[in-house]
Amino acid sequence: MAYGKVITLFLKNNDINGIVIGDLGNWTGQVIKIPRNKIEECKEIDEINRAGIYFLFNKKESNDAEIEVYIGESENVYNRIIQHIKDDKKQFFNEVIAFTSKEDELDKTDIKYLEYRLLEEISINDKYTLKNRNLNNKPKLRQQIVSILEEYLKNIKIVLPTLGYDLFSNKKQIKKAKEKIFSLEFEDKETKEKKMARAILLESGKMIVLKGSQIKKEIQSSLSNGYKGRRERLIQNNVIDSKEYIFNVDCEFSSVSAAAAIILGIAVNGRRKWCFEGKSIEELEEK
Repeated sequence: MAYGKVITLFLKNNDINGIVIGDLGNWTGQVIKIPRNKIEECKEIDEINRAGIYFLFNKKESNDAEIEVYIGESENVYNRIIQHIKDDKKQFFNEVIAFTSKEDELDKTDIKYLEYRLLEEISINDKYTLKNRNLNNKPKLRQQIVSILEEYLKNIKIVLPTLGYDLFSNKKQIKKAKEKIFSLEFEDKETKEKKMARAILLESGKMIVLKGSQIKKEIQSSLSNGYKGRRERLIQNNVIDSKEYIFNVDCEFSSVSAAAAIILGIAVNGRRKWCFEGKSIEELEEK
């Protein structure tokens, strides 16, 4: 029998949009969410002055807007964030989420390892753009320490989505979803050739378009600016090949309709377009 997790959120100023301090049951880790304009108010919080991992986000009001994220580590998270605020190259962020420890038990090698693993596991998707330039070398640690840090990483992946940022795919969900591959067929306007995209649907409702999937070259003028921007970014980041118009890697989308819109170049109901064994998602749900 699988048991749930208890997550407690403390609103420092009775404001969900202000400073939020989070706890996960039976975990010595500590999470703190801080709006950029509230950073100074955090300097007296012990946990933020310890070693840890932090995420810089440009939180947007629109759900369709791109979210930029930078992942870093520091032996004193508060001091490092203050440095970023003064850095002209880090002016994009307006919210920080930091993971430290209640017991001050993380050292430099630990946080270097966590940073490496987070950058390694971040999912390639249409909504988040990673601002980190390079993946550093993986620190060498004893197996016992790796086991502890992997559990810490697992808890980050549990807590982070509750604060509004879902950066990591669930590997168990992906493995199960690969038993059913959905397809989306369309015709090339110039050659009249039949083309196809393939994808898997996660239990969360997200869709992962698989490497090698084809997309239409042309887009309709009615396609929203948000979708146009996402498509352009995927091409610029070489997720989609700019000449062949195929996906170079697996790419996660927030919904089946978002995936279909990027592929077809027009806003559509993805539940009617993606099919498995000749039946659309909509038909399968009704059945």
